[in-house]
Amino acid sequence: MDLQHLLTIPILSKAKVIAGHRGLDRLVQSINIMDAPDIVQFLKPGDMLLTNGYILKDSPDAHLAFITAMHTIGCAALAVKTQRFSLELSPQLLETADRLGFPIIELSEIDNTLGEIFQQSISAILQNKTHELHYALSIHKQFSTMIMQGKGIPSIVDTLSQLLSSPVLLLGSKKQVTASSHYAQQMDRPSLAAPILTFIEQYPPFHTAISICLLTTDKYRHVELHPIFTDRHEGYLIAQYDSSAGSNLSTLALEQAVNVIGLELTKQQAVKERSRRYKNEYFSDLIQGFIRSEQEALHRGKKYGLQAQGSSVLILAKMDEALNGKPNQSLSPSGKSGSSRNETLITS
Repeated sequence: MDLQHLLTIPILSKAKVIAGHRGLDRLVQSINIMDAPDIVQFLKPGDMLLTNGYILKDSPDAHLAFITAMHTIGCAALAVKTQRFSLELSPQLLETADRLGFPIIELSEIDNTLGEIFQQSISAILQNKTHELHYALSIHKQFSTMIMQGKGIPSIVDTLSQLLSSPVLLLGSKKQVTASSHYAQQMDRPSLAAPILTFIEQYPPFHTAISICLLTTDKYRHVELHPIFTDRHEGYLIAQYDSSAGSNLSTLALEQAVNVIGLELTKQQAVKERSRRYKNEYFSDLIQGFIRSEQEALHRGKKYGLQAQGSSVLILAKMDEALNGKPNQSLSPSGKSGSSRNETLITS
């Protein structure tokens, strides 16, 4: 959960951010408690470090390097009880934290121990994660139900737009808009898609979701692009925001929509492949004489445009059989050497 949200839990209600206010949107992945001078090398991105300041007290010259190292690693914040061992944080340290946007949090007014703060903070993070998992499951079920009811991909795009309160576009493999939310259609869909298409054409394909800010005067400049894959790249699901990128729940909704749309496209491909196979089998049976009656031929060929009245043209092409394991070579109409073919034109 983000740091600003974490600071709203009851046990941290008296915590004060004394520097690095710009970094309150950092995500807190876990909580750690300092118990060694070399704790920095054991920290991970997203860690919020709790300390009573005892170890830092004896090395004031190392404070600046310490928070700089935490910022470089990608830690979320440093939370310290400065009054426990009369730890002094220099103005230079606070200025550096402000410049880096690295939050320093004062815990001295909290009566609870660091262990209690650790326990309740971790509990809040886990509860938040559980809520996100339930939300993702609920959204996935909702989208899957829509597909099973035959509402199609456009309905998913429109429902997603309502959840995000933002326009949503779906680009196909050829970078054409294949679906758009009702909200996007009301706001001139081509003008929304144009700068995004320009960005996609200028940069190589990407395989993970990215967030960008377009250099336009349009209201919806903040964009999230999520690529869609089956056995190939199928396009992008795009959400546009009027402020900074959406919340974590918005990202979860987008991810679930991408998963369901990918499954639906895979199903559609399977249906097309099956239809193509049936068509090939029908004409193969017809050509080889396995269909004995005209009635059967017309019945099975009706979906392919064959009719009892009228004329049809059937063109057959087959590669020449190889001689001595090598394909025969002949001159093509263009005069270039190539594999010769037996071609038959049958008209009726």
